[in-house]
Amino acid sequence: MVEYIRKLCESEVSVKVKKPWLLPLQEMLVSPYVDENGEMTWLPGKRSQELPAVCIGKIDIPEQQKQEDFTHSFVRDGNLLFVASPGFGKTVFLTTLLVSLALLKRCG
Repeated sequence: MVEYIRKLCESEVSVKVKKPWLLPLQEMLVSPYVDENGEMTWLPGKRSQELPAVCIGKIDIPEQQKQEDFTHSFVRDGNLLFVASPGFGKTVFLTTLLVSLALLKRCG
């Protein structure tokens, strides 16, 4: 029975269904807000004094077929809580957040 169904499905002409999601993100994302010297270029058209926010990562919005930068301003948005099970990126998140904050104001 299973073999019959498999052969039947192979002989049918199928229409490729449009996927409701985008392609997966790259394994490593490089911030578009850091220039080749490692200096923060900030959001397009904005200066860091006007918008003290950090770029933390990407948000995948499949129902709108887009991926956007996720930024957070501790002045504007307040505290930020990140909760996850072991192995789901809490340390990577904190490292990204701290590096983004460090790039805002370089010492020396």
